Amino acid sequence: MNALPEKNRFRPAQSSDVLRMLNLIRDAYTKNCSIYDVKFDGQSTMLTIASVMSRGLCLVGPSSCAGAIITPFPYNHNALVATVMFWCFKSSREITIFEELLKQCRESGATHISASSHFPSNILLKHYSKFSLQPAETQVIGML
Repeated sequence: MNALPEKNRFRPAQSSDVLRMLNLIRDAYTKNCSIYDVKFDGQSTMLTIASVMSRGLCLVGPSSCAGAIITPFPYNHNALVATVMFWCFKSSREITIFEELLKQCRESGATHISASSHFPSNILLKHYSKFSLQPAETQVIGML
């Protein structure tokens, strides 16, 4: 088997990765986000990816991507929160891209992390609990 060593599996995203990340995010959004009642928009997603790449942390793997932006917590600016903007994977062995994103956020000064899990299954909560992440709020979404 010609697998990459664990430490080399993920790398910082480059502009040449944008289309691949767009496709990964689109596939994940289409599969998991129908409840949001918000249509996927490729151009907006590309702008989001570019924004995360320029002012946050953005990683890619052979079949995964993840991105977060670190900002001060609104009620205590001594706490820096890494808000996960996206993370998705096609190969189950690449779920560890989230672990690498956490590590890099910590190394970049983040003291906390905010990540989402898709309703109603909340499959990712099981994975998040491995990192002592706790549900904090319930988000609601609807058409106006």
